[in-house]
Amino acid sequence: MRMNIARLYLCAFTWWQTHSSSKTRPDFAIMMIALSAFGPTMFAGEVISEAEPSEVLTWIRSAERSGRLEVDFYPPDKRPTQYAGWTDFELTLEYKYDQQMKWKFTREKTVNVTIYPNFTTIKPLMSHTVKLPDSLNASTWYQSELGRHELDHITIGSHPRLILLTTHLVKSIVTIKSQADRITDVNQKWAQEEITKEVNRRSQAVQSLVADNNKRLDDLTRHGAREIDDRSGFFDRLFLKENLDESKFAYLGDILKLIESPEYRNATIQFPH
Repeated sequence: MRMNIARLYLCAFTWWQTHSSSKTRPDFAIMMIALSAFGPTMFAGEVISEAEPSEVLTWIRSAERSGRLEVDFYPPDKRPTQYAGWTDFELTLEYKYDQQMKWKFTREKTVNVTIYPNFTTIKPLMSHTVKLPDSLNASTWYQSELGRHELDHITIGSHPRLILLTTHLVKSIVTIKSQADRITDVNQKWAQEEITKEVNRRSQAVQSLVADNNKRLDDLTRHGAREIDDRSGFFDRLFLKENLDESKFAYLGDILKLIESPEYRNATIQFPH
């Protein structure tokens, strides 16, 4: 049920006026006592706000259809973590590139190789899996306190700045220096493996950055138990230089020009928070 307690009382009063006679109207007091006692229990874990957050719901449905969001509900005896709600972030990268190589022999008769990748397509895909108790309404989970907290985690991992940062981080791989034991080892497959290693290192750095901000959110809110003091400020600073410095982001030097660009600084979250 999506009706809040105040509306429940109003409906009860209207029914009493319409259907009750003057002889039975004292029964209304009994009815109101019962509603006062059991009403809050009836609606525990249900919708907190009656206003339908259509932008949020539209985003959720779109994300679920595209595979960017999955919401799982667990029974009480199968709680996956110590916390009632949990959100896992995953970054996958689709990319294409051309490559060139140069090499020279060392005195030790190994081979120093320089690979020059040229990325022609880079598509970061951010997805989230949310775990919630099945006591929440599957249709309106995002309106509960717990659901709204998990949406904050989704907001971090879905921020448009994160897509710009990840794309630029891969695009900035212009040379990779490596070493091979024998010249016969140096071929297209070997070079592709070296490029994949470098892309994965940068992908892992982005995932660590998101994890660090998720931890910061949990520390500030005590895992959703209280509001953030400066809520707008927290989300506005995400992935700007101050935030990257605080997270000790390993590839800051590769993205300094990007993070000062108007496109990056003006990128905002995709749904109201």
